[in-house]
Amino acid sequence: MLRRRTKPLVAAKPNGPLWIAEDLFRDDRALLVDDDAVAPLSGDNHLSTALVDYLLQRSLQPTDLQDTTLVGSANSLHFFHQVNAKIATAPSDPNVAKSVENIRQRCSHYKDNKFEFLSPFCIDHHFVAVKIVFDLRSLDIFHEVSVYDSLIKGGRRNNSVHRNSPPAKYLRPFQKFIANFCLFGNPKCEVLLANPDHIVEKAVYRSCPLQQNGFDCGLLAFGCVLHLLKGLDVSADIFNQQHISKLRESLHAVFTVTDIGSDVPNPRELLSSSFLSFFFPLQSENDCHDDVFLRLLQDLPNNDNDIDAAPDVPDKAPPIEVDVVPLHPRLGADPQPESTRHRDDYFTTQFIEGLANGPREKHQASFGLIMSYLKHFQLRNEDSTVKAESDADQRLRRLGICPGIMRRSLQHVRPVLSLDGAHLLSKWKGTLYIASVQTACSNIYPVSFAIMKDGEDAEGWKWFLELLVQAIPLLKMQHPDNRCRFCYFTVISDRQKGLIQALQQVFPDNHHCFCSVHIARNVEKEVGKKVVCHILQT
Repeated sequence: MLRRRTKPLVAAKPNGPLWIAEDLFRDDRALLVDDDAVAPLSGDNHLSTALVDYLLQRSLQPTDLQDTTLVGSANSLHFFHQVNAKIATAPSDPNVAKSVENIRQRCSHYKDNKFEFLSPFCIDHHFVAVKIVFDLRSLDIFHEVSVYDSLIKGGRRNNSVHRNSPPAKYLRPFQKFIANFCLFGNPKCEVLLANPDHIVEKAVYRSCPLQQNGFDCGLLAFGCVLHLLKGLDVSADIFNQQHISKLRESLHAVFTVTDIGSDVPNPRELLSSSFLSFFFPLQSENDCHDDVFLRLLQDLPNNDNDIDAAPDVPDKAPPIEVDVVPLHPRLGADPQPESTRHRDDYFTTQFIEGLANGPREKHQASFGLIMSYLKHFQLRNEDSTVKAESDADQRLRRLGICPGIMRRSLQHVRPVLSLDGAHLLSKWKGTLYIASVQTACSNIYPVSFAIMKDGEDAEGWKWFLELLVQAIPLLKMQHPDNRCRFCYFTVISDRQKGLIQALQQVFPDNHHCFCSVHIARNVEKEVGKKVVCHILQT
């Protein structure tokens, strides 16, 4: 049975001017978390913005940051929308007009220096870290606009941010805030308002650790921001999903305490081992006492018997014990320096294994993101149907996708559904199943597709056709007034293995035709091309 601590936090001192997006380190509010914010840590759940904001505020103090560094709330998008909305209502409401003028006065100091803004914002149930470097004195205001998304691999040839993507929906309100409140009365204000996508055009995706489970985007964005605040380059190898998983477990232990006699480890012990090891790049021999998470110890009790006891914060984080293995047992039986045969064999073996295991580990990590991609695809594409099956080894066996837009688009195409399958002959074997339609302009639209581990057979076709029926019930629609004994949509195929049998089970009332191109190729093998041309012409 878990009990929650409700020890209040010490508020950070306000610093006078208005900080962009209610800067967590210079705001006069002391953030608290309740049971609802902590509960998602114990399962496969997305975290709330309240918990991410709490972790940010408790990780650093205002003295740890430069005056030109700003850290926005995870809910900063709401702040931008709320403040920007005042501009429209200010002419008709004197109180709002006074508030707008007050905000502009408090934002006037942004014209005097170059600032760096970071935020792990949340939009569409997904956390993304952003870093914006801007200087209102220069001709080009935005010097750097970097986006760190744990679902998108940076460093690609085309790493620009799409104008309809979630980061773009965040960057536009940010630019509008800069124009309305920081550049009011300046000619640059009209330039930014006339081109809302100016900041989006400068935004690029940067490399960052990728998530592998679909729900740790909040902690990954949180980790990116803290590393960037330390001046570290956020790359794919600075921390990974394993560190994030340990962080989640340790956070749950930090925020909860157990009854006396429980076998659950002491939260303080967890904090001193796996919890601190998450941010190992942030620690050094000289500033180990200044670990970014050490202040969370202030919320821990001294022992399990006294929950309300005064916190005991050590001056230095306890060292992590590491088992040191001597070199000579790994090299061979002869540890003498003059014997190099075992050493060469060992390092040669390690080098070969590294070449073999490196790509395999990368591929495993890449395939681990598939389920996360599917969840977000279904979340961001309304009415989409996604279906996946795994085998006993938890390896993906079947995967099918039907975008929700096709459910509406099929009302405006020719009522002919084309089915085809193809064997994948690349490094990753399997079978591709696809269904497509044709418009009145002879454009081909892919309706749905599936990738399966097995070959093309009746079982695979039945699985794919059942996905189509589930996603698009329109395919089994009857003719008006039942004028025809067949359904409205006609299915055309190449009569491949198991397809006819699957169609009889899933689409028994749809007319089934055979592709003339495939028939012509088969006839050509028997009687020649001239006979085929004569048959097709007649």
